[in-house]
Amino acid sequence: TKIEYNCFSSCSNLRHIEIPTDSKLKYLSQKALQYCGVESISIPESFVEFREGWCEDVDKLTNISIFINLIQKFAFQNSSIEFLSISPHLTYIDDYAFCSSHNLCHVDIPSNS
Repeated sequence: TKIEYNCFSSCSNLRHIEIPTDSKLKYLSQKALQYCGVESISIPESFVEFREGWCEDVDKLTNISIFINLIQKFAFQNSSIEFLSISPHLTYIDDYAFCSSHNLCHVDIPSNS
């Protein structure tokens, strides 16, 4: 299951996305949230992949909590994210995953990771 290209495009009043732990959602496609007003997202372990450019032009997204095992190449490129909280199960962050994320100032890595 995935959220496709431009699915929530221009949803300016959308502020928070919380995906439940029992969700079957696996992917956020390119530009899935383009120009929407989302400020925070919480992603469960069952989630598989942020497709390149999924958060492109999502200027208000500042806080993200992810509980996945891997962060793919360019997943958060040019994002406006300021705070990132990751799972202790994270095993790999790919090349350029956060490149040009100039606002990123805090990454919470659990001590048991």
